[in-house]
Amino acid sequence: MFGICCSVINGLFRRDILKEEFAETPMTFIDATLAQLGYRLFSAYRVLEEAQRTFDPTNPAYNKIKPRKKAAFTEAKVEVLKNSLGLPADRREILEELTAARRIRRKSEVRCELERQNRVAEEENTRQAERDGTLGECCCCYEDYPLNRMVHCSAADEHPFCRNCALKNAETLIGNSKYELKCMSMDGCEASFSLDQK
Repeated sequence: MFGICCSVINGLFRRDILKEEFAETPMTFIDATLAQLGYRLFSAYRVLEEAQRTFDPTNPAYNKIKPRKKAAFTEAKVEVLKNSLGLPADRREILEELTAARRIRRKSEVRCELERQNRVAEEENTRQAERDGTLGECCCCYEDYPLNRMVHCSAADEHPFCRNCALKNAETLIGNSKYELKCMSMDGCEASFSLDQK
């Protein structure tokens, strides 16, 4: 009886944490996620975070609700709770899961922000190359790219390639245990790539 009671209380504890962490997510979605994942906080957190991050209003997994207030599980309060002597071990473990899930979420957010910044920088680089007339055609995929984003073979009449095609070619060659990168041009060029191009 005592074990069942503790299990119910811990389930409510997990539910309260997720309710606060995902303030725009309806409780029905949170409850279903928890139940589907065996009431494991870390696993449910990751699924809910991905659902929130990839939320598509045209095809929503759930209907967002008005955000609930956050206060009970701030970083500082969680640390205080984890370090309190009277906290049962199972609750401390739940809070450790929360801390780990938050850490992964922050890393993911930083990575996504860096990817966004890189994407914006590349778009600006392409616009600048268009304005300056410094676009070149890849001799493999025949798309136009800024010249400063291309590599070229070391032949006198060098052949330019976009980095994506060059990378795919290198991966294929290395996968076939060939470690010398040769020009990918279809006109029979045997030149390689200089070290500054690799």
